[in-house]
Amino acid sequence: IKQGGGATAKMDGAVAVFGAQFSNAIGVEDNVKMSNASDNLSILEGTKSLSIDGRLPATANDVLGINIGSLSGTNYQLEIDAKAYTSNGLTAYLRDAYKNTTVALAAGVNTISFTADAKVAATYQNRFSVVFKPTTLSVNSIVATATANDNVATITWNTVGEKGVAKFEVEKSTDGTDFAKIGEESAKNTATASYSATDNAATAANNFYRIKAISTDGTIAYSNIAKVITNYELGITLYPNPLVGKKLNIDFNKVNVGEYLVTITNVLGQKVTEQAINHAGGNGNHAVNIESSMAKGVYNVVIRDINSKEHVFQSTLSVQ
Repeated sequence: IKQGGGATAKMDGAVAVFGAQFSNAIGVEDNVKMSNASDNLSILEGTKSLSIDGRLPATANDVLGINIGSLSGTNYQLEIDAKAYTSNGLTAYLRDAYKNTTVALAAGVNTISFTADAKVAATYQNRFSVVFKPTTLSVNSIVATATANDNVATITWNTVGEKGVAKFEVEKSTDGTDFAKIGEESAKNTATASYSATDNAATAANNFYRIKAISTDGTIAYSNIAKVITNYELGITLYPNPLVGKKLNIDFNKVNVGEYLVTITNVLGQKVTEQAINHAGGNGNHAVNIESSMAKGVYNVVIRDINSKEHVFQSTLSVQ
């Protein structure tokens, strides 16, 4: 679990390991959770909270409870790393009891942003769980693309293998993280199908779109995220370059409002300095203070959007 809406900080974690050598009862393979002063995450095994849970291979309708407690903030990210999960004919889903949604987990790292209120237990306690179901997808593939002409974006998506899909919802974001519905289309439920929708208010520098497929049984699947840049031409420059002193100036020209992370590394990939900057949008100058002494040579400067994780600028910096 991570805390923060922008630059997130890891707060706590737990791991579940599946194998025939384990059991679903508390045993030597398990480790009881030792609570932190705040921001605790553990796996529930009956009434026990575990930081390590060794389990038998999952079977249909198994439930892995996620316990969250002692919160110190409101904005969090739940990160589920499923890279090592072997499906064995079962798909793992994340159940959100508070929002009443069930979403299939991808094979890699899944990041779910959520807001919690320490005074409202339902916003975090027993909210999330991982459930296992036989692998049956309501749609085998959803591929979304987007193009823009002035401030009008056209979103298209193609599907393969629709079966039991109730509808598709078009969702939009300006930061690549928080999405909201802007339209919907009824599903055709044919072997292949094509759809399109328009957004007449694509006025931000960055516009992100994704398609949400809602099946008749309530399960949800998402397309890839499609991005378009409308009426801004992003411009970022560094000076002085070569660097003199310990202050690097960064000029933003027509850059979208947001929080950006500037990272400077040496030729070995070692981090020299890193600093977050808040940009109010449009044009602006920001100073990055170099705390450590930098030897003569060439360094790499990367600027990325903290929310979307997207690299928006990369350049070399010379130190004489």
